[in-house]
Amino acid sequence: MMAPLSYGRARKVLSSRPADRFRSSIRSARSKLRRSPAGWEWGQVPDNPDDRITLAHAILVGTAGFAAFRDTVGRPVYDAAGISLWEQVMLMGEWSPDLALDCTDRLLQMDIPCPGQQLSFRGNLDVLRGYFGDLAHRCLGFVAGTSISGRARDSLPTTLPQMPDLALTQYQTLVRRLTADIPEFNSWLILNDMLTRDLFPPAAAIGRTPPPPAVIPPPRPADIHLVFAEDERAYAEAVATALDDAGLRTRLFLPPGPFLQGKRLLDRLRTIYGGSGRVSILFLSPEYGREIWQGHAYKQAHGQSLTEYDDHVLLIRFDSTTRVPVEGAPNWFADARLIDPVRLVARIRSEVI
Repeated sequence: MMAPLSYGRARKVLSSRPADRFRSSIRSARSKLRRSPAGWEWGQVPDNPDDRITLAHAILVGTAGFAAFRDTVGRPVYDAAGISLWEQVMLMGEWSPDLALDCTDRLLQMDIPCPGQQLSFRGNLDVLRGYFGDLAHRCLGFVAGTSISGRARDSLPTTLPQMPDLALTQYQTLVRRLTADIPEFNSWLILNDMLTRDLFPPAAAIGRTPPPPAVIPPPRPADIHLVFAEDERAYAEAVATALDDAGLRTRLFLPPGPFLQGKRLLDRLRTIYGGSGRVSILFLSPEYGREIWQGHAYKQAHGQSLTEYDDHVLLIRFDSTTRVPVEGAPNWFADARLIDPVRLVARIRSEVI
C-alpha cells in the first residue's frame, strides 16, 4: 500500500539523491472516484534544490492538514473513510485531468501557499489559515460522499471551524523539526518568518504552561548572491571560493525550476536578484538563457525582476548570442571569456567595498 503523506516522506525528499525514485505499490480503489491511475507512483526526486524544498514543504502542509482533519473529526471517522495518498493529493489542490502526472509533479504544480519574506508574519498566517480552511471544506465534502458506516456518518460534523488553527500548529511543529534535521531546509529559514514565531496561545489562555518554542537562529545574510546554471557551475564555484577567501559571504542559486509559477516565481526571483545580498552576480550562460526564454511567463518574470533590481545585478556573459529580456542594451559587467575568476573577484570587490 502506498503510504499517506508524512513527515518521513518530506525528510526523504531532501535526504535522497536526485534522480532516485520512490518505489511503492498502488492501493486498490473502491469506486471510480477513488481509483488512482494505473502505475501511479511518487515519481522522481527533483534535481533542482528549489523544487526539492518546495516539494518537501508541500508534503508538510498536507501532512499537517490531514493530521488536523483526523484530530477534528475523530479517528474512528477518519479511519472509516480510509483516505489514501491518491485522495490526499487530489484534495490538496484543484483537480487536474492529466492522469499522467505522478505524485511529485502534481504537488509541485499545485498552488500551495509557501510563506516568504514578501508577506508579514500575520499575512503568512492568514494565507495558510485560508488554505487549511479550504482543505477542511474539501475533506468534509469528500468524506460525506464516501461509503462509511452509519455510526461514523452520524458523528461527522457539518463544519470544522477549529481545523485551520490546529493545522497551523501542526505545520509549524513539522517545519521546525525538518529544519533541525536537514541543513538544506535550514537555509530556507531566511524566507520563512513563520519559523521564528510561536503559534501557541499564552499560558493564561489555556491554563497550562506552553512548550518552549524552538530557538533556531536564522542564517547570516550573504554579501553576494551568485546565480548560475549547471553548464557554468565550475566557473561560478571558483568565483565563490575566491570571494569567501576574501572575507565576503556568498550564497549560490540555480535558476528557478519549471514548477514555480505566478507570484511564487516572482518572489523567488526577487530573492535571487535582490534579497539580502549587497549585489547579485548573474552568470548568463547559454543554459541560463534557455531557462529565461523557456516561455512567455518566465521571460516576463525574469524581465520584471531584472528591471526592478537593475542597479543590484552584475551581468557576466559567456557568449555573444544569449539575450536578456530587458529594454535597451544590457549593461554587461564582464565577459567570462576574457577574465578568470580571480580577476573577476577583484572587480566585484571594487563594486562591493
